[in-house]
Amino acid sequence: MFYLTALPQAGFHYSEMREMDLFEFLDIGARTLIPIIVFCAIYNREKLTKRTKLFVIYLASYFLINLPTFFHNESENLRWTAFSIATLLESLFLYYFISEHIKSISRLRFLWMGIIVLLWFFSFGKLWFPFLTTEVTPFFNTIVNAMLALLSAVVLFKTVSSEHPLDRNIEFWLFCGVFVYKLSTVLLVAFIPFSFHSDVWYLHSLYFIFGGVFYVIGFCRSKSVAEN
Repeated sequence: MFYLTALPQAGFHYSEMREMDLFEFLDIGARTLIPIIVFCAIYNREKLTKRTKLFVIYLASYFLINLPTFFHNESENLRWTAFSIATLLESLFLYYFISEHIKSISRLRFLWMGIIVLLWFFSFGKLWFPFLTTEVTPFFNTIVNAMLALLSAVVLFKTVSSEHPLDRNIEFWLFCGVFVYKLSTVLLVAFIPFSFHSDVWYLHSLYFIFGGVFYVIGFCRSKSVAEN
């Protein structure tokens, strides 16, 4: 989802007993934010629709799948495998979540989800198939995140045009968070050379925290909105 890509490359491990730097502080903050978001959603579960409940399940699943990346004693291959699977889960779910609001793409939902799986395979497949030489993050993150950022912007425009009060609309806040996170990821991956990602990846954690704040606001403040 966010900050985990650079960890193996940067040589960062939580078992190292040293003074916490900015990168570590933001990374821990971004990790901790997911359980906080899930707790807020559970506490206000009466407000949730079927779609927003699925969003909570997705966040919890992503967090659990990525648990191996927390620990130094796990093999690097296991940590990268967990990250790659969580990345696929994130991309597929967010596309599904967005397609629920755009009828023109919902008809081809499974075709586009299949394309996402294919892009993911050629980007992350070299973890299991060494003959694949595609770089891991730039290819997949740039294409898929750009698509998700654009589609979430379309949904936000449609939501703003609706009659529902925006400050009490759960899905409005969720899409704000998705848009902020995905757009920032595209800018980071597309315009900064891959060799420098480990030096600036703390920005990725910071962007996720910004997006996560929108999730918290949505789950804590919003009232239940009837599903279309």
